[in-house]
Amino acid sequence: MRLLYVLKRLYGKMRFFLNSDFNMPIEYQKKILNTFSEPKGDIERSFYQYKATMRTYGRLFQFLLNLASFFLIPYYILILKGNYKRLLSSEVKECDAVFLTDGIIIETIPDSLREEFSNIIMENFTDNMCLSNNDISFLQQIFKRYPISFHFQLKCIMKIGMYSAQLLLHTPQAIISYTEGAFTSSVATEYCESHEIEHINIMHGEMYFVVHTSFFRFSRYYVWDQYYVDLFKSLHAPVSQFIIELPETLKRNLFKKENYKYYITYYLANEKEHALLLIKECFDKLKVRGKNCAVRIHPRWSNEDVVKKIFYGYDIEEAKLITMKESLEDTKYVASLRSTALFEGYCNGKEIILDDYSNRGVFEKLVELNYIMLSKPHKLLSQVIEENR
Repeated sequence: MRLLYVLKRLYGKMRFFLNSDFNMPIEYQKKILNTFSEPKGDIERSFYQYKATMRTYGRLFQFLLNLASFFLIPYYILILKGNYKRLLSSEVKECDAVFLTDGIIIETIPDSLREEFSNIIMENFTDNMCLSNNDISFLQQIFKRYPISFHFQLKCIMKIGMYSAQLLLHTPQAIISYTEGAFTSSVATEYCESHEIEHINIMHGEMYFVVHTSFFRFSRYYVWDQYYVDLFKSLHAPVSQFIIELPETLKRNLFKKENYKYYITYYLANEKEHALLLIKECFDKLKVRGKNCAVRIHPRWSNEDVVKKIFYGYDIEEAKLITMKESLEDTKYVASLRSTALFEGYCNGKEIILDDYSNRGVFEKLVELNYIMLSKPHKLLSQVIEENR
């Protein structure tokens, strides 16, 4: 499945470039959603989510996706049907649930869910894929309904292929993942429930009002706050699927300190060099006032070399050396523009600083999107700098 891995990464980069959460005016996104009627069933939910997402890409990219998909469809059907024969002879490793993940740790699953399904096997999304004759029959229903939506068809083939392999290899009671942004998720729910297993989704990072997370349905979806229930309701997702529960990764049971090592720890995401220089400028102003500051590198998004160059002389935390619990225990203020660390800090009683300084345009977009942390107790970075002048 090496080709699929490459295509998945390339598609993800193009999608981020074309419809980043902060490229689309919220009124434009609402206008897109208002063109759809109430979906009739899960397959139509997936198709609506697909159409809403495609409208943000532009006609040229849509054409290229459909053209490439047209040629890839017969290739993947042939390969995945062959895989079914191979996996049929594999040893079945029974479990209560399969957690389909691409690097997200099992502690992201809420405690009640891990207690309910005590034997959970973790599998990578694309390690095993196959299609049985029954799977082909299931997919043919979709092909007949949407005969010229080739990219939609291809993504459904891939999704059903992933789930079919898990049913064959593990016979689980549930498949757990974090795929509300994948427009095939409602199709997967229909598929799972037709096999009398649950399709369960868990929240794993910050969410905003974006049309590519619209219309979806899971058997259950565990979210962190009522805010997210209301958010997804506004994106036309059925409310009955939602359960509010914090996972272990957000409940750190921090050791309370009287004297913190750092006044501020700034939790990075994918900031450009210009933004990093402005954050460092803030650190310099606080350093003059005797305030010790640190920056924490994002393990996937940060350019480590650039961060280390710009913040030379300051403490730089790396996830592989310092745990998130240790990091939060060592700092008075948790600062960032929009990192999940802000919500995590809030859940653990930390004082929060929202960065309105390093990228004013993105901050104003967060205000437009009604970002959850704006409704929680917080300070603004500009205010903190002013207080320490």
